[in-house]
Amino acid sequence: MIKIKSLVFFTAILLFCLVAGEICIRIAEKFMLFPIGISQCELLWKGNRRWWGLATLDKGQQQSSHYLVSRDAQLFYEPNSWFYGFKSKLENGSFKNRIFVLGDSTTRLRPGSQDDVNYYPQQLESLLNKGASNQNIVVNCGIPGYATVQEVRFLEKKLLYYRPTLVIIGYCLNDKDVKHRIISRNGNYFCSDLASGVTFCPALPFYEDLYMHSELYKLINYYIVRICKTLKRPLSTFDLGAHNTVKALYRLKELSRIHNFKTLFVIFPRLIDPELDESHRQWIQAKLINLGFDFIDMKTAFERSGINGLKLAEDDWYHFNIAGNELIARSLYDYIDNNLKEAVNYGN
Repeated sequence: MIKIKSLVFFTAILLFCLVAGEICIRIAEKFMLFPIGISQCELLWKGNRRWWGLATLDKGQQQSSHYLVSRDAQLFYEPNSWFYGFKSKLENGSFKNRIFVLGDSTTRLRPGSQDDVNYYPQQLESLLNKGASNQNIVVNCGIPGYATVQEVRFLEKKLLYYRPTLVIIGYCLNDKDVKHRIISRNGNYFCSDLASGVTFCPALPFYEDLYMHSELYKLINYYIVRICKTLKRPLSTFDLGAHNTVKALYRLKELSRIHNFKTLFVIFPRLIDPELDESHRQWIQAKLINLGFDFIDMKTAFERSGINGLKLAEDDWYHFNIAGNELIARSLYDYIDNNLKEAVNYGN
């Protein structure tokens, strides 16, 4: 009996210490600029400048803010009221098809309606509505910095209410980067990223979901890895970004079945030597085929047109100019016309 009581007491103390440690680390991260060893996020920022910052991001006090800190832990941030300008169109119009295009800054780089006509979603809408009396609406839901995980979550929490017919997802070949958390620095809020690959010691169990959600676990793993490097012990790498992306793809498949919409992916290579991304490109294609998703890969079309002529700026590897967006819209239109005619009825 004494042994059982001692075991229960020891377990309670251990749990208390773990919870207290987690709380203390999270508090420390809010106030320390570089909490060395506490968060791999800040260590990455210090070494590689892996921040994606939003200077206007705040908690709603500024009317000019384009993005707000989200109450949803998976979204991190979400667009302000400017984004929902499409609501009145949907409420006051009758459309054969409601097409929602999700993506990152390759789908919409800047918020607001003035630039929207330059992006491929609005160009696709124009192609679909030729001779169809505006019977189709294509909504640009691109949010800079989002990865597949956030895009699927945003669809589930914010967009399914509007009953999409087709969901198009622009998949950029950096979408396995892992959104980590919102942090506050000098009055501004930033969304910081983790690297997709996580180093760990194979001799000890590694729990990917625990790593994602526990700062204490990150800290413990960080020091274990340092010790293993010092002792020259073997280390392994877990692709956390791939793990999270696959989970999001399964969720998207389930949502498409429940809410009866078709899904089409469009894969964007970086606008530099496409062979640099070949392994990632093959990986996402294999996952999409395995899950039965329709997709098109823009690599061949980009190379045929000349990649340098599609860049928004000479040193920009990701964002397309008007010619690039036109090419994407035409490719999407052709695919829909040839493969999705039964699901997406358009024209007279």
